[in-house]
Amino acid sequence: MKRFLVAHDYGMGSLWWWIEAPSAEAIIQTYAEVMIVDPAGGEAERFADIPSLRIGDPAPAGLDDLEEQRRAQRASPKFGALVGRGSVYIRKDYPEEQETYFFEYDEQGYRTRQVVVSAGGEAERSGPEDWLFNPPEDLWDPELAECEIAREEFEGWWGKSGPVINFVFRA
Repeated sequence: MKRFLVAHDYGMGSLWWWIEAPSAEAIIQTYAEVMIVDPAGGEAERFADIPSLRIGDPAPAGLDDLEEQRRAQRASPKFGALVGRGSVYIRKDYPEEQETYFFEYDEQGYRTRQVVVSAGGEAERSGPEDWLFNPPEDLWDPELAECEIAREEFEGWWGKSGPVINFVFRA
């Protein structure tokens, strides 16, 4: 068993644990929406006071829901379908906002490019320099795999879109 530093990054913050497991892969297979973090140099001391557990032990609050979520996901034939394929392309419709989002994710699940298309057909593109937060997507999630599109569809929207307009408010 090896000790791993594990984080659940939800954008505005994150939850952290030390988890003893046979491998990083075992952790990813057990808990949804987590990533393994390599504490550089002496930084491990900075995380000395976070919860510690062994894989298979009862999970603490916050991690228990992620364990249950992963258990349900593993039953799907699309579980892990996006893993290990390099960049992947996703389309998500948000009817309540009347917008469709097109995402490009790298092999770690981080957004690299994004297009937002309004109900009127206007399209804005953006990249990491435009986002305050960029938490990774869980590429093991079978629901995300259901939203996969071809690269050509993404590139078509990217080519038709204009840059995001950032407003600067001055007092």
